[in-house]
Amino acid sequence: MRNFCERARQRGDALLEGLVAVALLGVVGLGMSYSLGRGLVAQKFAKGQSLMVQEIRAELLNAGMPSGCAATGTTTATVNFNLATGLTAQEATRTCTVQSVLVQIGAQERDAKLPLVKYESQVGTLLGPGTLTLGN
Repeated sequence: MRNFCERARQRGDALLEGLVAVALLGVVGLGMSYSLGRGLVAQKFAKGQSLMVQEIRAELLNAGMPSGCAATGTTTATVNFNLATGLTAQEATRTCTVQSVLVQIGAQERDAKLPLVKYESQVGTLLGPGTLTLGN
């Protein structure tokens, strides 16, 4: 009789251990799925910002730095970028300021104009809204 009681109690212990193991496995699975979801969201934001940088780079390569800049002073324009399907970007503000600089090489001095170009766009990040700023 004593042997039967010990076996019955052991069966209940095994069932309880199994339930605890399933619960722990569920918690670990939920944690992994949450972590994967946050990683995918971070990748989406990084991809959007990377596409924006590529568009700005392409515009600068095709049109050149001083394109759209006035001969003197500051010029501000709004630029729209076509990103990949499903990714939208707000308008970017392009600010161009032309500065006069004195270039000296050896004994020769020359006055040159240096365009300072800056792009700013409001973007979403994991920590909330932010500003993507690119400039020289």
